Amino acid sequence: IDMSGSFDSHIATMVAGISPLLNDPITSNFRFALAVFGTSDMGPGRSEHRYSHLVTDFVPSVDYLDYLTSVNQIRGGGIEPSLDVLLWIMDGTYDLAWSPNAQRVIILMTDEISQSVTMPPTTQSMVRAESLNGGYSIFVFVPTDFQSSFAEVVNEDPDRLFTPSMDANTVFTQIRSIFDGLCI
Repeated sequence: IDMSGSFDSHIATMVAGISPLLNDPITSNFRFALAVFGTSDMGPGRSEHRYSHLVTDFVPSVDYLDYLTSVNQIRGGGIEPSLDVLLWIMDGTYDLAWSPNAQRVIILMTDEISQSVTMPPTTQSMVRAESLNGGYSIFVFVPTDFQSSFAEVVNEDPDRLFTPSMDANTVFTQIRSIFDGLCI
């Protein structure tokens, strides 16, 4: 989730839209992790990771809501290295305990174009390659004007690009469509 500040108005709506699904039987066997980006600069000792943070490793859906509602306590206002965070989730930089047979799904939420702070920069091609090699499915919530900056990341599949909404019911429907697709 983008915590840079400009996405703040969407975060509460996104949480409200996701919340009912966390108590839905469809997610009873799901486990969720949470990473945020666009956080305030956490200092030079953290190099390129200073604008992102792994909030929690995988937890059951019933516990995930606590983490989601706590994100507003994280200080935002930094650069949004969305491509880096996607790569770090997949390449082990963020030490996530993926189950061996897990269906690996990443949902990214931002209101900015895809960005990188690493040198050399992480590219869409790098993220796509890691996604295909590791069997990850990536879905991105981003304004229509910036969806092309994530097109390669979602393997040119327009059904994996969503426009963030300020309506919790719309968010519910969008997230539910992702979950329904996973459970087929």
